[in-house]
Amino acid sequence: MSDVKLDPMKYKNKKLTKENNELHYQLMKLKEDTSFKDIKWKTVFKSLEDEKRDLKFLLSQKENTQPNHPPLSQEIQKQGPGFESQKRDKEWAESLRKAD
Repeated sequence: MSDVKLDPMKYKNKKLTKENNELHYQLMKLKEDTSFKDIKWKTVFKSLEDEKRDLKFLLSQKENTQPNHPPLSQEIQKQGPGFESQKRDKEWAESLRKAD
C-alpha cells in the first residue's frame, strides 16, 4: 500500500489510541476514587459497629447491676414526709416495750 492510502489510517489510529488512553486513564482514576471511598466507608461502618457493640455491652452491664426493686430512698419518698419520724417512733416504742 502506498503512503497516501496509509496516511488517513495512521491519523485515525493515532486519534483512536489517544482517545483510548484518555478513557483508560479516566477509568483507572474512577476505580481508584471508588476504592478509596469504599475503604473510607468500610472503616466508618466498622467504627460504628464497634461503638454499637460497646454501647450494648454497657447497657447490659447497667441492667445486670441494677436491682429489680427501687432504692430505699425512693420508697421513703413514696411514703411522704414524716415517714422517717414515724419509723423512729415505732422503733422507740418497741424498745420501750422490750425494756418493760
